[in-house]
Amino acid sequence: MNPKIRSFLFVIGTIVLILLINYILSFKFVRYDITSDQRYSLKKETIALLEDEDKYPGILTVKIYFTGELPADWANFKEEVMLKLDEYKVYAGSRFNYEFVDIYADKSTYQQDLEYLNKLGLKEIVVSDFSEQKGELTKTVPGIVLSYPDQEDIGVSLLPVHEVRYAMAENNRDFLLNLFLESQVDLEYKLTSAINRIVNRKKKNIAFLQGHGELDDQETYSARSVLGEFYNVSDIEILKVVKDDNLSYENQIFHSLDNIDLLIIAKPEKSFNELEKFVLDQYAMNGGKILWSLDMVNDNRDTLYSERGSTYGIPYENGLNLTDQLHKYGVRIEPVLLLETLKNSAPAHIPTPNSNPNGPPIAYRIVDWELYPKVLDYRQPINGNPNNLADQHIITSGLAPVKMEYASYITPLVKKRDQVKKSVILETSDSTSFRRAPVDIFWQIIKQKKIRDKQYLPTAVLLEGQFESLWKNRLVPKELDGQSISFKEESVNTKMLVISDGDVFKNDIDSVSKPGMKLPVALDRSFYAKYDRRLSVLYGNKDLLLNSVEYLLGENTVLAVRRKFIPERLDPVKVEEHKAKWKFINILLPLLMIALLGAIQLVIRNERYRK
Repeated sequence: MNPKIRSFLFVIGTIVLILLINYILSFKFVRYDITSDQRYSLKKETIALLEDEDKYPGILTVKIYFTGELPADWANFKEEVMLKLDEYKVYAGSRFNYEFVDIYADKSTYQQDLEYLNKLGLKEIVVSDFSEQKGELTKTVPGIVLSYPDQEDIGVSLLPVHEVRYAMAENNRDFLLNLFLESQVDLEYKLTSAINRIVNRKKKNIAFLQGHGELDDQETYSARSVLGEFYNVSDIEILKVVKDDNLSYENQIFHSLDNIDLLIIAKPEKSFNELEKFVLDQYAMNGGKILWSLDMVNDNRDTLYSERGSTYGIPYENGLNLTDQLHKYGVRIEPVLLLETLKNSAPAHIPTPNSNPNGPPIAYRIVDWELYPKVLDYRQPINGNPNNLADQHIITSGLAPVKMEYASYITPLVKKRDQVKKSVILETSDSTSFRRAPVDIFWQIIKQKKIRDKQYLPTAVLLEGQFESLWKNRLVPKELDGQSISFKEESVNTKMLVISDGDVFKNDIDSVSKPGMKLPVALDRSFYAKYDRRLSVLYGNKDLLLNSVEYLLGENTVLAVRRKFIPERLDPVKVEEHKAKWKFINILLPLLMIALLGAIQLVIRNERYRK
């Protein structure tokens, strides 16, 4: 065959083959993510939601208010947001549209637009470019608004505004970059959760129990803020009900929790009476979900921070009057204080006399405080993959260490014919000790030798199944005697989570350097952050709260979308130290290799033609 005809047929055949492959592939959609942490891949649950035209038939419009001339760090995060939205549009197609809205373009409507965004929970931030020391300021709203037919708009904050303001107030760029990284990892969860809510519009109700000295709205400000994005959050006091002429006072008390989907009991300090316990019991028997966050030892830390520098830990066990109820449900919180190893402890600020005569009489030094254990779900990654954890519960899979303060440990109880499954989801390390209350607490305790012979003591236990009522085979409280109430001896299938630390979801309130500033959950006072950068590191407490609430409320589809693994950000100090080396390897070395190969080829050619 003529070589020209053969070449022509080869070209035609190649073109036909390419067209045929493209036609076959047009029936199958495939995308590949070659990043190690799969950051550009959507979870199967998200893809299923986006592709389900029966569940999500209308056109979803996303309005992006994250505009303005942003500094480099902010612009990089904005680019990540755009890439994620592009991914969503790939799967949802024409049912997913997004557009930019600049509220600063028209000054006449700016105030009205800002008020609208504030009602949706989106806050304006004044951005300072402190990373480059230019002193430039710009305003932006790091959030988006979702609009869907016949539904109210939903606002989604792309960044934790409160934490970002804290980082900028402290001029802490490292902390800010960590917030960008964590927010980038959480983008899919926030977007998918918002889409799921707007196409199935029904916010569930979460209440913080009050009336027994529990954490107040200031101490749980951060927790309420993160929950408020997804749920209706309120306070409730069992014995404080609105007068209703159709029901007796006692009957109103019995039904006081009827509209609550999840009840959070955070660090009560006063005793529960039998009527309140009965209401809680029947709330659980009827399928109510409870998150117990309890201290069993009163640590009296105000006395510890006084000039005396010591205090006495007294057991709450009998004072709260909850021991028998928790025992009936399957757990016992031991009246002890855990002491972790220093490497598994969170830092604390210890008051010491100030040697500087011109300074305040008391200074603070930072130490790893053994009574602040960092707890985890201690399971090992499979084949070293941090996204693939063996047997870890979905609540704590890949969770960052959770900071606790003056915590106890929990004993899961084994009973005959028990229908409650007990899962330990947080525990201490393999080298722990504890001291039983009453116990001395003093700063020099860290210098004492301890026998650390305890391993993996549970600090959070999930209870699932059918619970037996504490009032089974007992008379109901006298206040309800003769009332028309529906008493249940055994619950429907329900869930509870018991955590042996009342402070696990508490935020500090900085009353020293910035009075009234509420700090993120498990972030220490900003006043001390400037002395030690370790104190401006976030722990896994916020994620523990969100994950626990979602699991207890049965929102496992949304929970599965949450990415727990956060890739480590490049250390700027190491980048500066090794910048020259990597520039040489990536830029000069390839050029030198090309030049060397060219020289070798030139020598070989000269030798060949010379001969």
